[in-house]
Amino acid sequence: MLMEIVSNYTYDGQVIELQAGDSVHLGERTASDDDYPNWIHCQSNKTGKTGWVPAGILTIDGDTAVVTENYTSEEMSVSAGEIVDTIYELNGWYWCKRISDEKEAWIAKNNLKPRTI
Repeated sequence: MLMEIVSNYTYDGQVIELQAGDSVHLGERTASDDDYPNWIHCQSNKTGKTGWVPAGILTIDGDTAVVTENYTSEEMSVSAGEIVDTIYELNGWYWCKRISDEKEAWIAKNNLKPRTI
């Protein structure tokens, strides 16, 4: 579904990229009633990079977990008024493709509104 960006957002954080089978150390968790529920801040045991990972793709064992599918935490820097195609939703975020350059990354659901024609 085509959506419009509500406000400018610049992402300057670290990106964690994980492959199925990678192990991670678990950190802070969002609450199930949070605006962005069921995310866990993880550190890759392979690269040392950190980022937010959806709990649903982790097999958790104590304070570590194994990733069950490929994943990137990359968030898209956007400007108000840009148009994106939402590909799928996960825990309050959409994986989107920007129409202007076909870049794909995460955008928070609360920064999107239905496109007006």
